This record gives sequence, C-alpha cells and structure tokens, in this order.
Amino acid sequence: MSRLARTSPSGSCLYGASTSTANWYVFQRSTSATPNELEISGSLTPVVVAAPPVITAPPSPTNVFVGKNAGFSVTATGSGTLNYQWRKGGVAIADGGAISGTQTNVLNFTPTVTNHTGNYSVIVTNLGGSVTSSAALLNVVPIPSLLLLHQFRCWTRLERG
Repeated sequence: MSRLARTSPSGSCLYGASTSTANWYVFQRSTSATPNELEISGSLTPVVVAAPPVITAPPSPTNVFVGKNAGFSVTATGSGTLNYQWRKGGVAIADGGAISGTQTNVLNFTPTVTNHTGNYSVIVTNLGGSVTSSAALLNVVPIPSLLLLHQFRCWTRLERG
C-alpha cells in the first residue's frame, strides 16, 4: 500500500490501495492544512478503478478451403464489461455478408471466400483501458484444380455407367 497523507488534527494515516484490491478515494486538500497534513470535510467518496483488459488466449492462425466455415476467438479478462472490435490488416471490420461477430469475442466466416484471407486482430476495451491482440492469419485456400478434375472424372464415369 502507498501512503497518501496524514490527516489533521489527529495525525492518523490515510492510505491508498492497489487498484486490484480496493477503492481509491477522492479528496481535496484544505489550504489551511499544514504540510504533510490533510483536512477532510465530510465523507470520502470511493472511486471505482477498473483493471484494464488482459488477453489470456489470443486468436490462432487458421487455414481453410474456400467455401468452408472458419473463425477466430479471443479470451480476455478485466473489470466490468469487455468490448471487442475485430480488425483485418489493422482496419476495423463490420458484420455483413459472410462475416459475423465483429464486436464479440468470436469472429465467424460462414462460408469463407478468398478475399477473407488476411491478418486479423481484436481490440479489447473497458473503462480501465484497451489491449490489442497479436495478429492471426486466416488463409483461405482455393480448392486445388487437380481435386476438381478428379471429382469431374468420377462424376462423368458414374453418368456413363
């Protein structure tokens, strides 16, 4: 704990506390107080100090064939409500089309298309501050033409009998 000041006239100590364990208090030093002393009129008002968010599990890189579903998730801790904003290449993205969850801890692509390929990160915020995750690559791979050729040959053989 850190010492803030001594109160006047009794000389008892007023202590602050770690933001993770207790409240801080708002007070005003009286001009009539002597140095190292503090006169407080009325009661102290506790101020809630929010712990900033911490990312405990960042998004992981993902490879997926075009047309398949994919997604990223992040796990974070912190005081109060956590807010999320997913980004692609450092630019905020919005829900729409095949993309959903841009303001949640889970970002989904249903289904993927090749232009979804890129580096994705998320900013997590609360009253205590913000933190940005490391970027994770979503690699949307086109279906190899050899596989398509094989599927076509199987289909034509079945059709011919």
